[in-house]
Amino acid sequence: MYPSKYGRGSRILVAGAAAVTLVGVLLVVGQTTLRPRAGNASERSPAIAGLLHGPALTTAPTVTGTTYRAPRVAPAQSAEQTQVDTELAQAERQTSITPAQAAALPAGADTAQYPAVPVGDRNDPGAYATAFVAELINRDYTRQSREELLDWAQAESAPNTLPGVPAAVASRSLLLSLMNPAGQAGPVPSPQGWAADASSRVSQSVSGLQEQVNPDWLSLISTGWEPVDPAMTILTVTGTLVTHVLATHGPSESDSQSFSVVVTLGSNGARPGYGAVAVDDWTLG
Repeated sequence: MYPSKYGRGSRILVAGAAAVTLVGVLLVVGQTTLRPRAGNASERSPAIAGLLHGPALTTAPTVTGTTYRAPRVAPAQSAEQTQVDTELAQAERQTSITPAQAAALPAGADTAQYPAVPVGDRNDPGAYATAFVAELINRDYTRQSREELLDWAQAESAPNTLPGVPAAVASRSLLLSLMNPAGQAGPVPSPQGWAADASSRVSQSVSGLQEQVNPDWLSLISTGWEPVDPAMTILTVTGTLVTHVLATHGPSESDSQSFSVVVTLGSNGARPGYGAVAVDDWTLG
């Protein structure tokens, strides 16, 4: 856990065999207002637009021939930067890192069932987060496979660039957060749960997606700390999840629930634009 003096919980550190999120709450700076997914950058308040569209959209990635390198910056080494960097690095535990390094994960690939997030959504964090969440959750269990979903997620991933995270683990953060080996609730069922839903002919879809900057992220950056990945930010995405069960005999069934999920974003590890670092705090109802 993050040092207790930072208050409420944490985001984005490797914990156990899973990637969990960690951002210390350093100051309470208030809540942001939910805005519809349809709104573009120019329709957001200046304060939120500044947080969402800071260095990430003005620092271009490097693409030389077929080689892509995600943008990185060197934050000024202020007292605040050094203190937070040190404490983030100290919060990493080798007992958590070693299992994460050993976990078998897919290489990452887009498929017809799970295509890449559209290019038009890749340069705006709110647009990317809602497009990513929609594709992550919309599914027909009888036609789509868990393996293809995880392949797609790895292709959409952004490395975890926080201090203390080894390179061998950084690129695994998203998959480890989705696979939930410790059994936490999440948007991706276990292999057994996926098979059961396929057998029951379950499908699901999301609607009414909205996003806001996560208050923990606002608190962290209000201290003056900067990430080395200029695209890093944390958003909370909310909406409605509708689950359909296609009955063999008689009427089909549907159920609607509100949901929320926290998505940490960064620079995609393989192609220009945003990617997802971790997914957590999945809540239904």
